[in-house]
Order: sequence, then C-alpha cells, then structure tokens
Amino acid sequence: MEINEYIQETLIREAKEELGLKINPGEIGLPFFLTITSIKNPNYACREHFDVWCLLETDKLSVSADPREFHQAKWLSIPQAKKLVTDLNSLKALRKIEGLVINRNYREIFQRDKVNLF
Repeated sequence: MEINEYIQETLIREAKEELGLKINPGEIGLPFFLTITSIKNPNYACREHFDVWCLLETDKLSVSADPREFHQAKWLSIPQAKKLVTDLNSLKALRKIEGLVINRNYREIFQRDKVNLF
C-alpha cells in the first residue's frame, strides 16, 4: 500500500501494474482473509508483509503477469495450486477460497450493501 491509499485503491493499482488488469471497484469482492508474513532480509527496511485477500472475477485472457513481479504464472485449479504452494499463508488462503467455493459463499463477499471499503 502507498501512503494514504485505501485497500480497494491498492488492489486496483496492483492489479493493473502486476497483472495488466483494468478493474472497477464493483468487480472486487470484500476482503475475506488477512495474512502477515515476517521478512528476514537485511536488504529490506520492511520487516512484515501484510496481504489482504480479496476475490476478483476475471478471465484467463485478460491477465498478463509482469515478469518483473512473477517468476512464473499460470492458471491452476485449487487442488493443483495446493500441491505446488509452499508458503504457509498462501496455502491457508487457498483453503479459505476452497471453502468459499465449495459452500458457494463466495457470492456473499461481492455484496456491497453491508461494508463500504471507500
């Protein structure tokens, strides 16, 4: 996040910069998960990385991953991704997404009348 930037503004900016996606606020689901990762790299001033997890509807054709941000990017099913992910926080997020999809609760996080992010 940049200084004075809201979560939704960050998501819109990052999606454009890193994935080439132009999205509108109405296409973003409400945050459903927060992870905090400690950073133990003396070359970085930042010591913790915060990820606010949201769902975003898109199609495979719209995404163009920035190679400066990603070593590799490809579409996978949730079970395929769970086999490859080694980061514990990402694995927790995948499990959460899987639960939302299985229980069909993911539509609820697109309801805008309960929470206003801006």
